[in-house]
Amino acid sequence: MIDNRDVTNPYVRDRTDTMMLVSINPRTDTASVLSIPRDSRVNIPRVGLTKINEANYFGGPTPAVKLVDETLHVPVDSYAETTMWNFMKIINSLGGLTVDVRQAMNPSTFI
Repeated sequence: MIDNRDVTNPYVRDRTDTMMLVSINPRTDTASVLSIPRDSRVNIPRVGLTKINEANYFGGPTPAVKLVDETLHVPVDSYAETTMWNFMKIINSLGGLTVDVRQAMNPSTFI
């Protein structure tokens, strides 16, 4: 989850861009990842029926995690949240990410 404050203005709350539920099994050295669609309809207490990505906006990360727990019936033991800017720092601290682009990329062809 991302932080519920905009990095440029810590007093502005934001909606969650991406929610990932990760299960790690140390006995088998495996991990499973479930991407929760941001438009999933849920009932947020005192708000009503809306998208799950708004849970962070209305209550912050703790109620958002509780909502995921209750909606999916899966206990969430802990969570991590970050922003896009911090995500880049996390990837770089783990050794970076190499992207092998096998053809010339011309931005004007994407329009």
